[in-house]
Amino acid sequence: MLNAAQPLRTFAYGRSGATRPCVFVLPPDEYLYVTDGQHRLEALRQAMAQRPEIENDAVGVTIVEEANIDKVHQDFFDAAQVMPLAKALLVEYDGRAPVNWVTQEVTHGARILKGRVERIGTVGKNSLKLYTTNQVKQGILQLVVGDWSLWGDAMQKQGEEALGPARTLWKDRLVGFLDEFTQVNDQWREVADRPLESGLATDIPGMREKYLHFTGGGLLVLCGVGHSILALDVNPDGTLSERQRELVRHLATLDWSRRGHLWQGYLVGPQGNITPHKNHIVLAVARVKNELGLPLTTKEEREIQRAEQPQLVTNP
Repeated sequence: MLNAAQPLRTFAYGRSGATRPCVFVLPPDEYLYVTDGQHRLEALRQAMAQRPEIENDAVGVTIVEEANIDKVHQDFFDAAQVMPLAKALLVEYDGRAPVNWVTQEVTHGARILKGRVERIGTVGKNSLKLYTTNQVKQGILQLVVGDWSLWGDAMQKQGEEALGPARTLWKDRLVGFLDEFTQVNDQWREVADRPLESGLATDIPGMREKYLHFTGGGLLVLCGVGHSILALDVNPDGTLSERQRELVRHLATLDWSRRGHLWQGYLVGPQGNITPHKNHIVLAVARVKNELGLPLTTKEEREIQRAEQPQLVTNP
């Protein structure tokens, strides 16, 4: 399915009937946006690389003329209710749900995320994308709700209730938080200053191997701490207070490498492998909050106490 932002001049030819070939005129400044079918497009690219002779073969497409791309997405979501959609597409196309809408807005608004979120599938080892749409959504849920006793549908429900009619305010707060972190954190700032369209090289795969905050687990830790920072003050215009900015700056200058002492031995293993189990994320959030002087929840205190207990070693 393709989308054109303005009406196209179309000329049908051949015999009459329900289906006829046609040509259309694409204005110089117009382009066709792939609303659905990115995986088919990639499959065609790979097929043509292996079999160049199919380059002149025909492929049927549907073109929707609609200037409002959000409406195109919503129409596609509504039409697709007869069959299940991937979770990433639910977030991408269903703007009625507040959590999905905020995820879309933050993805397009936060400097670090622009053009760096994988809409479908996973982030490959050599990908220049940072996170999947669903990872961004889970991070946003932690920023908004911050309750580690919740998971899945329960987290989604509480997130919807928390956002409610204040979703625009929340969007501004979340973008402000991420942009403030990006401005101070060396690695995120380097990525944000070199967007994909600039053509400037950025070693995203290398950063992903070296730094925790370039992974889905690291994003959850960052957002879990961010919830406590955002809970301190709520400015009516969505901006951060000065003490919130100071805490974000402190957060951004921590050692986010996989060798960082705050996550060694549990969240990050000896070989640098990440095991983002729920309790590991909670412990990492608690340790960062301790570092920043933020109050801990009962669960976070319990996780720190458990981690500090000496491990019993039994002789064989």
